[in-house]
Amino acid sequence: MLKTITVETLAAKVGLTTNEIVTMANGAPRMYRTWQKPKKNGKGMRTIEAPNPVLKRVQRRLLDIILAKLSTHPMLFGGKRSSPINAVSRHVRKPLVVTMDISDFFPSVTC
Repeated sequence: MLKTITVETLAAKVGLTTNEIVTMANGAPRMYRTWQKPKKNGKGMRTIEAPNPVLKRVQRRLLDIILAKLSTHPMLFGGKRSSPINAVSRHVRKPLVVTMDISDFFPSVTC
């Protein structure tokens, strides 16, 4: 069951005022620093979009206080103690495997 959370409750949980949450949400595009970094394989550049320190602290609080406590489907992998081998192992010898493109999810991912 999905529980609704108000802006006021969210602000209280992360230690900010409602006004601060609204201001951050409205200014989110300006709260990231973007730069280019050479790829490890030496072929091309990787775009890095890093949040400023204030936004990063709020994101970390959201992760620790709210998101880390949510349950996920056992077929989802990622984060600590995860590996590509674990992710792939459940798909071996299955009649159908679906893959999805995340190019619209991250601006730096292109087709």
